[in-house]
Amino acid sequence: MPKAEFDPLRGVTLLGDLAQLTAPSAGREEICDQGLALITRALEAGGGAVLLRADPQSPQKISCRCGKVVDEEVAAAARSCAASGEMVEEAKVPGGTPARVGLPLPGEMGIVGVLVLDHPAMWDPAARVFALSAARTLGSALRASRILGETHLQGELLARRNVELEVLREMAGSLQGLPTAEAMLQAALDLVLEKLGLEAGWVLWGESGGGELELAASRGVPESFVSKARSAGIGECLCQDVFRTGRLRFARNTTDCPRIRELVEGPGGLVTHACIPLKFERGTLGVMNIANRPGRVFSPQELQFLETVGNQVCLAVDKSRTAQAETRRNAEARALSSLATAIGGSLDEKRVLSAVGDYTRELLGAECCLVFLGDDPSSLKFAYLAGAPVEGLEVGHMVDLAALGSKAFTGALRQRRALVIPNTLEDPRANADLARRWKIASTIIVPLIAHDRLGGLLVAARDEPSPWSEGEVQLTNALAGQAAVA
Repeated sequence: MPKAEFDPLRGVTLLGDLAQLTAPSAGREEICDQGLALITRALEAGGGAVLLRADPQSPQKISCRCGKVVDEEVAAAARSCAASGEMVEEAKVPGGTPARVGLPLPGEMGIVGVLVLDHPAMWDPAARVFALSAARTLGSALRASRILGETHLQGELLARRNVELEVLREMAGSLQGLPTAEAMLQAALDLVLEKLGLEAGWVLWGESGGGELELAASRGVPESFVSKARSAGIGECLCQDVFRTGRLRFARNTTDCPRIRELVEGPGGLVTHACIPLKFERGTLGVMNIANRPGRVFSPQELQFLETVGNQVCLAVDKSRTAQAETRRNAEARALSSLATAIGGSLDEKRVLSAVGDYTRELLGAECCLVFLGDDPSSLKFAYLAGAPVEGLEVGHMVDLAALGSKAFTGALRQRRALVIPNTLEDPRANADLARRWKIASTIIVPLIAHDRLGGLLVAARDEPSPWSEGEVQLTNALAGQAAVA
């Protein structure tokens, strides 16, 4: 027999309390915990549980419980209630209270779960009405929470999408006109971190390192890492795998990237970073790394956006280089035309050599230009110098390059083809001691050939090791051709 009759007015008040569980919005677990506690107290049940489905096809699982309940008995009552779609009373003693009660929790597409009460002491008609109403109210609260959660999520997604579009829009404008790939990479990294509210990132570039990655841009990482990376390289790491395979990956501060703790100092919690390949038509040329906040992992959508950012960076670099190449080609065409005009039909050797030497320095950004006339390495005339004096050479005097030990110069003459040496101190084709004395660290050496006759050498040199592009080599050949014909 029930200990006392259930008070309907008190039940109305309790239903109001149940309805307030989503104001302010609460999560599913919180609603279940509080709702179950309220209902079991109201009906003086010995315990209870709420079983929910993640979706209509999935099985019911216990979401929360209170008191002492047996999982198998709860699950049996829940299955019976879900099968009938109605309230189920189990092991009821005639004239007394049931051992268990299963109450369906209705949703938009049917039953989303079951509320099971264990030995409710209050179980008269008013209590049954309250229990059914409470189950419906709890189901409505769960439905409202889900809708509010989805709305909040959609709002967050929309806000994030707006930020992402803003990043891409600003990137398209801010990278234009920057002089080098490194400057564009640094600007892109700064913009991404600022807009996403993140602190640390670094970009590794492998276009000119013989397949090796070098630090090209960084923000928020220790200076010790920057110095070490610039002096000794980055060594073997996850970025090398991304660089080789061109596949995006993300790493945790565990064995994926053991030195992440050295790069990003997080005040506790997991630190992850995304490794985004910078892929061009000619292959992967770099890796952009973006560190997340401590304790957070990038979602698939965030990783997809970062990959889009990487693609945009690559497009910006290619677009800038195409524009710069076009500008350079136009300038070179005008320069060659001006050179031809300057030389004209002149037979004055000094005028011809001066025009060729000055244009060569200007167009190639070389520190000096040297012109030797003749076809015998042991007896060449040092005909012109544009730039600082060269030790042991005097304009107008003869020079024996073979005696000086200049392997590169004599090799270019004998082979009758251009020789490109990015680093004279390391290239076996050059004489490192002679290169130091002449302060030539990087050079292009082109024979002067006209009508199949060898007439000398045109030499463009820089005082720092540096690569020579294919366009610069072609331009030097064109300048040498103009000089030879003149």
